[in-house]
Amino acid sequence: MIKKLLLFLFVSILFCRNHNLNNSFNEFGISLFKNINSKSDSSFMISPASISYALMMVNYGASGNTSDQILSTLNVDKVHKSNFFINHYHDIESKFQINNSIWIQEDKCYEPNLKYVNNIDSIFKGQISFVNFYKNRLSIINEINNWVYKKTLGTINEIVSDKDIKENTTLAILNSIYFKDSWQFPFDTSKSDLNIFYSKDYESNITFMNKKNKYAHYKNSNFHLLELPYKTNDVSMLIFLPEANLDIDLFLDNFNHSFINTSLDSLQYDLGNISIPKFKLDYSVPLKDYLLKMGIIDAFSPNNANFDKFWDYKDQCKKYPPINYIDVINHKSFINIDEYGTEASAVTAVIINRVTSIRPNDYFTFNANRPFVYLIYDKKNNRIMFLGKYTG
Repeated sequence: MIKKLLLFLFVSILFCRNHNLNNSFNEFGISLFKNINSKSDSSFMISPASISYALMMVNYGASGNTSDQILSTLNVDKVHKSNFFINHYHDIESKFQINNSIWIQEDKCYEPNLKYVNNIDSIFKGQISFVNFYKNRLSIINEINNWVYKKTLGTINEIVSDKDIKENTTLAILNSIYFKDSWQFPFDTSKSDLNIFYSKDYESNITFMNKKNKYAHYKNSNFHLLELPYKTNDVSMLIFLPEANLDIDLFLDNFNHSFINTSLDSLQYDLGNISIPKFKLDYSVPLKDYLLKMGIIDAFSPNNANFDKFWDYKDQCKKYPPINYIDVINHKSFINIDEYGTEASAVTAVIINRVTSIRPNDYFTFNANRPFVYLIYDKKNNRIMFLGKYTG
């Protein structure tokens, strides 16, 4: 009885901490969304889950300030939360298909750290590929993009190019997320029609899907919230519709995870006559500048990045370990909403490069300010061709 109670308490603690971790990722995703929104007047979509998963895989190879800044930006407590990361979506039966992979450099200077590789395998259920970017860069680019195409069921076909993967690349970290489900109450295609959509600066005719049914909703003086359930239990689309006189950007000022939870607690079921747009969207965004602004700084700096957990340097070929830093973080998303349901996908790619020069603080000093001997030497034949002395 005591063992069962202890097991229950342990599982409860794991659930609570992982739940809090997910809340942290949600807050990060909303903050990133608002940062991107401040630079865009167009439609866009990101996957906070995909980006968070990718950054957590990066963090497992980071130390010091580099790790601290990643966790702080993700709103994750270093000690109590990061150790309770769980991938719930590796089960093939899940409607959310989350897949992870790494392509990691392996040569005489780069021996992948087994602890890091095991974490990718056991925690993230990731595919591990040991590669040589210097020799096989172009074929690796094709492998990565083929992996993306397969894991997103053809909805996203390219995440990296030869501009992203370079000869000095040492690691590519990938996350993909794919979702497809039907509405619990499908729309009748015969009732879909063209109607006016009022954008901020213009009007356009688009196709709307229409339905009369019982839905959960919440309305106040600032917005109207509608929940559209999918067939899968506990999965829904939430639509927050600001009032016509409230600018969407002003509405987003107070938009956060607590706001969402409070709104969900206010939902009530009622008969409704709903009309929502039918649309398809592709979106691509480089995340480096946004993450720099949000606090991940050292990871992008060749002079300050500390990624000492990716490789072992016991038998390295150079006196000083190569410096690794994040060069590129690409994010792509896709969504298709129609009368039958929703298909959505996203991919995040983190590209880590190396600097093999000696660290700035390790330069030695040579000042030939006194008499010296010099020679011209044939290294191939081990022969001194000229030998001299200089005394000023």
